[in-house]
Amino acid sequence: MAALDNESHQLCCLVLECLAHLFSWIPLSTSITPTLLASIFHFARFGCDLRTKAKTGALISSSSNGPLNPGPVPTTNGEGRNGQQSEVNKADRARLGVLAMTCVNELVSKNCVPMDFEEYLLRMFQQTFFLLQRLTRENNAHTVKSRLQELDESYLEKFTDFLRLFVSVHLRRIESSPQFPIVEFLGLLFKYTFNQPSHEGYFACLDIWSVFLDFLTTKIKSRLTDRESVLNRYKDALVLLLREILNRIQFRFNQAQLEELDDETLDDDQQTEWQRYLRQSLEVVAKVMELLPSHAFSTLFPVLQENLDVYLGLRQFIVTTGSSTYSVKHFSSSLTFI
Repeated sequence: MAALDNESHQLCCLVLECLAHLFSWIPLSTSITPTLLASIFHFARFGCDLRTKAKTGALISSSSNGPLNPGPVPTTNGEGRNGQQSEVNKADRARLGVLAMTCVNELVSKNCVPMDFEEYLLRMFQQTFFLLQRLTRENNAHTVKSRLQELDESYLEKFTDFLRLFVSVHLRRIESSPQFPIVEFLGLLFKYTFNQPSHEGYFACLDIWSVFLDFLTTKIKSRLTDRESVLNRYKDALVLLLREILNRIQFRFNQAQLEELDDETLDDDQQTEWQRYLRQSLEVVAKVMELLPSHAFSTLFPVLQENLDVYLGLRQFIVTTGSSTYSVKHFSSSLTFI
């Protein structure tokens, strides 16, 4: 696709705004065609472009009968009739991505899905899987975190909103579909979560994991006969999630980020940013423990045992005075063990 000039860019923005408004009130139906969805996701890809780039990619190819393919990403030199560059600037490209994701989120927010639209939903989530792959792609020039840091904040917020809607509203519809790689999706969500460039983004991703764990717990309780097979499918992902969250709340592994948290200012819920960080992290840990108690214990016990040994070791620095009060000798030396 050739680079957009300013007039075409404005037209595309207006069309996407109209579609978002339309999708906010019309029911899901076959009038929302695969071609229309592919076009919307083409513009959603604009938001994945790094700020240092200003090239456009090809349309995401789609066939109503075949598998989706993100297609090649050719580039253009963007020269206009007078030899001047006619590409829209990066902020405008990001705006197209945000508007496109707004359209997608309007569709995904609908819980009432006709039977004949479920295939379109599956195709939509496959398209998003490709976007998530693109966002979490790592190469010699960029780590996943540096890539996310260079993206537009509004686009990341919209994409995280989509993931939340997908997991909370529609995961139950396609989780068992052989056409949707749910385990691979969780792997990408893991990378997306733990490379968020902001605390708010990380909190939002923890909420998504919490919703997923609630879904999994409910599913297992309703299928006691094959409980183990369901758990085994997700066990590796859950153990990895548990370990990473535990690492993120320990200073020995995550000191730089933890020191950035505000432990003084109270929010509307009367908790500091530090308290919120711990609460949301431990809530996810607790839900994993409910599903995998033995694995959780084997992961937690060494950490607790080590810290307990340090705490009990402080006894040697406490001496009893004649008046039955206690004093601490060389207490500062004990801090080196913590």
